[in-house]
Amino acid sequence: MRTELTELIGVLEQVLDAGRALLDASRRKCTALAGMKLDLIQQTTEQEDALTRRMQQLNERRRVLVASLTGEVPAGPGATGAHDGSLERLIEGLDEPGRTRLSVLRTTLAEVMKELQFVNVTNSIVSRRSLQHFRELLGLLSGTGPGDGRYDRTGTVRRRLGGSTLVNQIA
Repeated sequence: MRTELTELIGVLEQVLDAGRALLDASRRKCTALAGMKLDLIQQTTEQEDALTRRMQQLNERRRVLVASLTGEVPAGPGATGAHDGSLERLIEGLDEPGRTRLSVLRTTLAEVMKELQFVNVTNSIVSRRSLQHFRELLGLLSGTGPGDGRYDRTGTVRRRLGGSTLVNQIA
C-alpha cells in the first residue's frame, strides 16, 4: 500500500507540473491572440493539446491508484462521483505525513486549475474580439464595412463605404 501511495504522490506532482506548464502556455497564447501572431498561436495550441493529453493520462492513473487505495472499483475514463475513488476520502483515512502531502497537492492543483480556467475564459474573450476586429477589417477592405447606424427607406442599414472597395481602388 505504501508503494501505491508514493506513486500517487508522484502522479499528482506530475499532474501539477503539467497543469503549471499548461497555464504558462495558455498565458503565452493570450498574448499571441492579442497580437494576432498566428505562428505563436499555432505553437501554443499544439503545446496545450500535448499537455492536456498528458494530464488526461496522468489523471487516469491517479483515478486507478486512488480507487486501489480506497478499495473502490474505478469507474470508466473521465468519470466523476462516488465510484471514481475519492481523493478526499483517501486523505481523511491516511496518517501523517501522507495526509498533509496529498492535501497540499490537491489544494495546489485546484488553485492551478482555477487559474487555468480564468486564463481560458480570457483567451476565449480575446479570440472573439480578435475575430470581430478581423471581420471588420475584411469588411473595410471588401467594401462591405460596418454600417453607419442609419436605416434607409427599405429598412436596411446603410454601409459606410459605397459600392467600390479599397482592394479594387488599390489594384
